[in-house]
Amino acid sequence: MNALVLAVHWRGVAVPLLFELLPHSGNSGTSTRLALLDEALTLVDCCDVATIYADREFIGQAWIQGLAERGLPITVRLRVDTRIDDLPRAGGWRESNPMKKPCGSTMQRSRACR
Repeated sequence: MNALVLAVHWRGVAVPLLFELLPHSGNSGTSTRLALLDEALTLVDCCDVATIYADREFIGQAWIQGLAERGLPITVRLRVDTRIDDLPRAGGWRESNPMKKPCGSTMQRSRACR
């Protein structure tokens, strides 16, 4: 059994807010992730979300576009050897490595809160 968990970061601790049990192994699909986020957005306003932190498995154009359509900012942790072609830097993306670790970097996309 696998679970997709949406948690809030509060005082240095991730507190689970919502979850979806997945009937399969591996990653969740974009539609499952976006449905969980839509449920969360009934509890909090998108303007109250500082960022969505995602690990390197949570990538893909449909996923990122879904977050953008909802007005949500995202920070994605990437492996050091990840290639990103045609990154829309004008679209609010920036690269950072806040922990200065050799394991990779993060890509952050800001938002225009609706």
